[in-house]
Amino acid sequence: PARTLALFVGLTQCLGMAGAAFGSKPTRMLIDPNGSFHFSWEHIWLGFSAIGLILAVAVWFIMPRDQGGSAHHHGDFTLTNLLKPFRIIFSNPQSWIAGLIGGLLFVPTTIGALGWGASML
Repeated sequence: PARTLALFVGLTQCLGMAGAAFGSKPTRMLIDPNGSFHFSWEHIWLGFSAIGLILAVAVWFIMPRDQGGSAHHHGDFTLTNLLKPFRIIFSNPQSWIAGLIGGLLFVPTTIGALGWGASML
């Protein structure tokens, strides 16, 4: 519903930024050639893909299935019906504003703190 749009947009941005913030340090520690772990970046990405695959399988089994009337509700599986939700989101000015604000909040963290901050400190 429209009344919960702001809540879920904020939660999505919060979880995305928190994941990047909390995930970058352990990943850097694992990849660092001068560190005590030193895994190759290829192994790290394979590990991330394995975790993603496990999460996808878990979501497949955990999420409830639609019962009856689903094909009528969603329509046929066509490119038009597939792109319809994206058209709704991208035509909403609030989505663009939320994306812009989220991007502007995240850019100083990635560019400033992670890029320049580590070398300056």
